[in-house]
Amino acid sequence: MNQLEITLNQYVKEILKLMYMEYKDFLGQEDDLLFFKLFQKEEVVRVSSMSSFITIKDSMILISPSYLGKSEEEISDILKQYIPFYLHAFFIHPYPKKELREEEIEFVPFFSYGLIEYFTRAFCQKYSITYINQYEPNFSFAQKFMNQIPKELRGYKEKMIFQNDVFYMCEVYKMHTGGDLIKKYRDNYLKEKDLEKLAFFCEKYSLPYVSFSTYKDLEKKMPEFLKEHILDETKYFSILQEWISFFSLEDKIILERKNKNGYLQIFFILSSCVFFGILFSMLLLR
Repeated sequence: MNQLEITLNQYVKEILKLMYMEYKDFLGQEDDLLFFKLFQKEEVVRVSSMSSFITIKDSMILISPSYLGKSEEEISDILKQYIPFYLHAFFIHPYPKKELREEEIEFVPFFSYGLIEYFTRAFCQKYSITYINQYEPNFSFAQKFMNQIPKELRGYKEKMIFQNDVFYMCEVYKMHTGGDLIKKYRDNYLKEKDLEKLAFFCEKYSLPYVSFSTYKDLEKKMPEFLKEHILDETKYFSILQEWISFFSLEDKIILERKNKNGYLQIFFILSSCVFFGILFSMLLLR
């Protein structure tokens, strides 16, 4: 190990001791063993060309050498501000073992990072550890979740986070609030990302600007909205298909059914016209 790695690994051991004191009553057996494994390891942090800034792999924190452009002391001070988050990520790992459905793929890491950030901030504040706040939207979502679980006794929430996956937490949330946590994420956070694409979309086709407050209501009225502003029917259907990409899977299915029904109606009308045209021609020939 070089001097930077030695310094950072010493710092890791100091943080781990505080973390164990803070969380030992909430850990499952596997995480309890992992603490002792990390204590015994000489090297937890390593400079590696295989990493992108800081990553975790096989109980190791890997740091990219491309980041090492300043003095060793400066680099050490900067990296120490990130390490508490990555150490918490070893023990707060609510990723489920099952295969995720389409609507869960983005929710699971979003919520997981939020929970790690929530506990890291509280821990660093309690022990006066310098920490660079990260993942602000994730933190906000996790904080609201923690505040809405009405359990006052210390230990219940901590054990839930350290020992269970996100879907257990979704069930707990539903039991206490009656709400759907994944839907809450989709409605309040995922759509914010869509809004940026939406603004670009409106500008691209010279459509009136749509604010986020009206976006949800507009989803269901999208065909009518576009028809008001896109007079060319061929262009209208093309743009409508592109707009579908902003919707959730459920909305896509609903809209695609509407479009399919519309196409069937047009096909039926055209077929009827052809049939009656042929019939009328035969009557005239007679």
